Amino acid sequence: MRVFKIGLVLALGVVGMPLLAACSSDASKQGSEQANVGSLSLKLTGVSTSGARYRLHNGSFTVSGPKAETLSTETDPESTSIRSELPAGNYLIKLKAGWTLDKEVMGTFTTVKSVLVSDNPAGFRIFDQGVTSVVFQFRAGDDVVQLGDGTLDVSIGVDDGPGCPMGTAQCNGVCVDVNSDPSNCGACGNQCMMPASCVAGSCQIACPPGTVNCGAGCVDTFNDPNNCGGCGLVCAAGTSCNMGMCGGGGCPGGLQQCGGACVDVTSDNNNCGSCGSVCSAGSFCKSSACQTPGQVLQFSGVANNIPVDALTGWSQCYVDTYDNFSTPIADILASCGGSQLLLGCRPVGSSTLQVAANAPRADVLFDCGQDRSCSRDSNGAAWYFSDNWSWGFARSGDAVDRFSCDVAPGDDSSRLCWHSGAGNINGGYRCGADTSLNGSTAFERVVFTAP
Repeated sequence: MRVFKIGLVLALGVVGMPLLAACSSDASKQGSEQANVGSLSLKLTGVSTSGARYRLHNGSFTVSGPKAETLSTETDPESTSIRSELPAGNYLIKLKAGWTLDKEVMGTFTTVKSVLVSDNPAGFRIFDQGVTSVVFQFRAGDDVVQLGDGTLDVSIGVDDGPGCPMGTAQCNGVCVDVNSDPSNCGACGNQCMMPASCVAGSCQIACPPGTVNCGAGCVDTFNDPNNCGGCGLVCAAGTSCNMGMCGGGGCPGGLQQCGGACVDVTSDNNNCGSCGSVCSAGSFCKSSACQTPGQVLQFSGVANNIPVDALTGWSQCYVDTYDNFSTPIADILASCGGSQLLLGCRPVGSSTLQVAANAPRADVLFDCGQDRSCSRDSNGAAWYFSDNWSWGFARSGDAVDRFSCDVAPGDDSSRLCWHSGAGNINGGYRCGADTSLNGSTAFERVVFTAP
């Protein structure tokens, strides 16, 4: 497997004329201001030792941070690079959908089938007078193509060796696990600042025992009225938090105190609509009322554009957008406790599922670990699961290539895949033929359950 790198260089330094030691006060001030300005240089073409030349085409990059930028490969289609000045600080860079990767064949560039397999958007931090590398990795046939992993004086590199083991990336000539390496967290050169550590490819603050990281900092969920029993669970006005429960008869918003515990009476089978109202055997609590399940809609295979209203007997138990990286999969499965599971995805706000399939719980959760070709056929779909690799399905009989999400070619509209890592659902990756959704807020992942 040939690894082809097109240099993506994030370089800090003075842009323009060099500073002189003996300058006027105005020149010194100007130099001080320039010292905090860096440049973003995107190398877009390169040639391997075998003579293959690749070019990124129709690419639009959005940069967000202290300065927002939109950079396009089409501003000057003949240019081999894009350059823009940036102030120091924390940034995200995202390659928007619609790009193509072209390969030069007989003097003519031809678009080749390729997929983006690295995190998108990618986070990075620019330090004063420092150099930051960002990696965008693509898969094109037998080639693994990387935009990035560059330095100030290296823009093109070709590695014809065996490459790094699965689950690692090459950073400065060394194979590292970007999911846990604090010096290369999520991407080469993305360094976590103390006291943060690298967890599942993102820099996170490790909280002291007895506290939980709720985004803004470490909190004691046993006593914090704004995070009582869990992040974001706010006690009612005039109540306090004691041992993870709101005192004075109060519970976090949306919950009610029954028998010393805070419960959701809209869905609790033992407290349905009110405390002590128990649903009979064979029924379940939905919208604060005990309901006897009717005929559960059964369909075989992978369905496209199925109305949610048609899913009789199914209960939606989880939904998020494709940019979520933090929900424990164990929590999702605890909320979705039925013997049957249905996975689907859709554009946000849509009343239909773009792709959906269902099967018995044990088959939907068939643990394939990090085996790239593993799947289990059930009810017309090929299922795979891992809380540290990916979760999804393809049409029964179709091969899968979990890298870590499924990037196998063919029947794209029947494939669904969600990244996972360290026990959490991670961003991305695909909803049918819509791929590279790692940071997308435009698509939703939905799980339904049935008794």
